[in-house]
Amino acid sequence: MKNFSVKKKITLSILFTGLFIGSVVSASVFLYLREALISNQINLLSQVVIEQNHETEQTLANNLLFTKMLATRTKVQEYLEFQTESRRIELDEILKEYHKEDANFLAIYLLDEKGTALISTDSSFVNKDYSFRDYFKNAKTGKITATALWGVTSKQFGYYFSQPIYNQQGKFIGAMVIKTTGEDLTKQVLESELSKQNDIMLVDRYGIILSTNKQGRFLKSLGALTEQEQEEIKSSKRFGDNAIDPLQYNEIQEAVRNYADYRIISIYDQEDSDQEYFFIYRLAGEDLFLVVEAGLENLLVMFSFTLWMVTGLIAVMVLLMSIMVYWLLFKFLKPLYLLREAANQIGQGDFSYKIKTVNDDEFGDLAKSFNLMNGQLKDLYSGMDKKIKDRTKDLNEKNKNLDKQQEAVLNILEDVAVEKKKAESLADDLEKFRLAVDNSSEQIVITDKEGLVLYGNKAMQTITGYSTKEVLGTKAGKLWRLPMPKQYYENFWDTIKNKKQPFIGVIQNKRKNGEEYDAAISVYPIMNSDNEIVYFVAIERDVTKEKQVDRAKTEFVSLASHQLRTPLSTVNWYVEMLLSGDAGELNEEQKKYLAEVYQGNQRMVDLVNSLLNVSRIELGKLAIKPEFLNIAELAQSAVAEQQPQIMQKEHKLITNFVKDAPKLMADPKLLRMVFQNLLSNAIKYTPPKGRIEMKVEYKTKQKAFVITVADNGIGIPTEQCNRIFTKMFRADNVKEADTEGTGLGLYIIKSIIEGSGGSITFQSVENEGTKFTATLPLEGMKEVKGDKSLI
Repeated sequence: MKNFSVKKKITLSILFTGLFIGSVVSASVFLYLREALISNQINLLSQVVIEQNHETEQTLANNLLFTKMLATRTKVQEYLEFQTESRRIELDEILKEYHKEDANFLAIYLLDEKGTALISTDSSFVNKDYSFRDYFKNAKTGKITATALWGVTSKQFGYYFSQPIYNQQGKFIGAMVIKTTGEDLTKQVLESELSKQNDIMLVDRYGIILSTNKQGRFLKSLGALTEQEQEEIKSSKRFGDNAIDPLQYNEIQEAVRNYADYRIISIYDQEDSDQEYFFIYRLAGEDLFLVVEAGLENLLVMFSFTLWMVTGLIAVMVLLMSIMVYWLLFKFLKPLYLLREAANQIGQGDFSYKIKTVNDDEFGDLAKSFNLMNGQLKDLYSGMDKKIKDRTKDLNEKNKNLDKQQEAVLNILEDVAVEKKKAESLADDLEKFRLAVDNSSEQIVITDKEGLVLYGNKAMQTITGYSTKEVLGTKAGKLWRLPMPKQYYENFWDTIKNKKQPFIGVIQNKRKNGEEYDAAISVYPIMNSDNEIVYFVAIERDVTKEKQVDRAKTEFVSLASHQLRTPLSTVNWYVEMLLSGDAGELNEEQKKYLAEVYQGNQRMVDLVNSLLNVSRIELGKLAIKPEFLNIAELAQSAVAEQQPQIMQKEHKLITNFVKDAPKLMADPKLLRMVFQNLLSNAIKYTPPKGRIEMKVEYKTKQKAFVITVADNGIGIPTEQCNRIFTKMFRADNVKEADTEGTGLGLYIIKSIIEGSGGSITFQSVENEGTKFTATLPLEGMKEVKGDKSLI
């Protein structure tokens, strides 16, 4: 554009600017409206999916309710407890009547506690063993489920609804099972308003399609199945001999496998060359999922076409506007040529040249200003000498001011000398502080905010054996620190760097000569005025001798407890003999006194056992024999043990145990003690008819199990919370609620969990309740060879 005129430059600038702005606006509008359109369509589909899910859940609930109605009939329970031919015939007639009323029913049958079919509307089911079926296994554990399977006897696909049956003592005695065609469920899903424009699939927890409105997908998995899933499906004969071929939706398969909540996933389907959205919804916590596949490509194509039309219209309008601007500039910029001619004349020294004004507008005003400037230039040249003299006078004045400024600088230098003396005094004080720190008996290390060592005192050299030169510039503790669990370091850095709080603990270190020692450490973050961390100060003290003293105390407690256990057991044995009448008849008063002796002796035995457990943990004599186990089954077993106490106090117990989680490597005895202690404490310190919640979850990202036990009991006083995991401690309100107890249970389970690389925390409000949360890493416990186990 070097040789272009002004009007061409302005016209082209307007043209390019208009096109640029139009393009930016069009692109912005496109992106915004595209996202808004997609978001609006997704929200609309989400609402429809949720409504469809509710309707589907209602259908499942109706079938489950009917199953429960049959299972709770008195005649069913009487037959399972007292099996007679007359009862079997009567119950068989009742089931057949129900079977005739609904064509959707394929079979109604009754299983005993071993999974054998006793009565069935389909005679081919009778005396068959179905204990391997998921619906029986779930019923046996007290779970009411709806499952879709391929019949091993009938060779028909159907939906199975099972309900556990208990006797009056709460014992499992059998299960009622209803097998349906699922036509009511399939019709509701496939003929819904949602299915007219979208693909709908009903899948199980393995991602296998049970029902769909798209041909060719029945009994196919959304994506590839794992070897474990294939083995589970094969061993449970879930779909008979049918081959399960995978579709291309591996990401959707993974979402179903690790389902946590309602999800919307967007993927690009390479086979269909389309951007698709999947809506995944679990049906009321059952073994079934509703998956909706929606494509929005046609909507976006129509929107893009409309936007391109609008963009083209904007471009045409900008082009027409540029042509109009060019014509206007050509007309109105003619006076500029006169100004250019005047400038040339003045440049040649003709100060008498005047511009003739033609227009009475801005150009006319500019011409008048130009003529005025020309006259001023003429006067300027004529008065140049006078101005030079005036400037010289000004320079002299400035020189005088400069002398005054030099004098002021000298005064400032004198002030600097005074401040220097103050700084030297402060440096002397800092030197005293440095000498005090350097000669401290405790190891003191100062690092930057990233943990690199900036300073170490003499005690550091004495304790670790490393010189200051070896340590400077390295990560703090890298040379002398023994490896600790990953979670320990995460907690350490979270405390001092994120929470900006001191960290206090006891760890094992190693001197330069290889000798190991115990150290108590305290690390403090140092902040500036903006509350930003600039340094860390770590103070370390060798507590090896103190630990040895503690170990000696623990060994003494172990020895004393072991010596007490034998006579206490003898007393217990003799009292039991007296109470049972082996030494002769006792009157009521004698029995009362002996019962008091027996209970008091039992409390002493419990205390001695707890002290022995503590000493075995602290002395490292405890044998740990880990094995792969199902943590949910172990938790359920612990709940069953506490069931009498729960029923006695009429507590409402809510359990939620993880399913299909990896197996945990742990010692079953130690882990059972964790469950027993947390649950028994919740039962003991929660008033009658209270609420207790117990959960076992698996966090995939952290690769860890999380155990939660919460209650609405008496809680823990705030001022005593920091002592709850210490030995022999019981809160004041706990002592009032229950005079028994050793105060060692929480200390023992904390030692077990932390020894496994885990952690335990709690939250409590007095008179409102307590919540304990324990975290165990998936790798679990390490095998430890010892000669003792927990009592």
